[in-house]
Amino acid sequence: MSTKMASGKRRGELLILQELLRSSDGVVNKDTAACRSHESAASTIRMLSGEFSTRGEQLARKVDGKIVLNPQFETALSDPWFRSCVSDVLEFGLSRNEAAFAETYKDTDFVLNQKYTREDVCRLLRWAKEPNYQNVGGYFHDKETNTFPVFINYEKDPDISVTTQYEDRFVSDREIICISKSNRTPQSPEIGNLAHARELGMRCFLFLRKNKKDKDDGTEFYFLGEMHPTGQFEQIVMEDGRTSAVEITYDLETPVRADLYDYFLSSFDK
Repeated sequence: MSTKMASGKRRGELLILQELLRSSDGVVNKDTAACRSHESAASTIRMLSGEFSTRGEQLARKVDGKIVLNPQFETALSDPWFRSCVSDVLEFGLSRNEAAFAETYKDTDFVLNQKYTREDVCRLLRWAKEPNYQNVGGYFHDKETNTFPVFINYEKDPDISVTTQYEDRFVSDREIICISKSNRTPQSPEIGNLAHARELGMRCFLFLRKNKKDKDDGTEFYFLGEMHPTGQFEQIVMEDGRTSAVEITYDLETPVRADLYDYFLSSFDK
């Protein structure tokens, strides 16, 4: 609760747990009132029940349309000191949500220009299960939700392989060129999906950090909103002279905020 929920990045889990604590029988009859949508409510229950992450503790579960406390958690809450600590965490998380994460973007659980880890992103995109993040890499298409988050390290680590030193770059504050995973061509299935993203209803979202060594942003990416492939796909060869990849151009729905745009493009080494 302290490490994943107290950040306040989604209100649903916090409100449901708070209602469970206040309930005389540890049961809540409705979940959607605490969430933005039915999909968000279902994702919240997966988080609380431990279904989303194999590393997650089971705090509550859904039984016959009602949300009930996990018996072990309910027993622990019989200790007044522990119950007080849990209550404090929930209050803190809700306060932080109100201060920093209340104005969500479109129909999502994200806030524009706020920072999120890969785990946050997959959870808030309402994926059924936490993925293997090595498979996610720079982007991943979740078929069930039809969402396609794109993760970019704007400054590349010079120590990594030349086949992964992708030259992702802003063309302007409204346009960005992102490089596909290696060994891709315009005929690759994922490029074909992007070419027909609008017809397929696939939603692409941009998450960007300056570099992974940044002490403040090392594990978190700025959420820069929804973007759309323009239809420009150009095959390139990586610096090793043999590995193919594809340059994908996207239009951002919302221009990158001026101070963030300057920050991403600045070089403090010069």
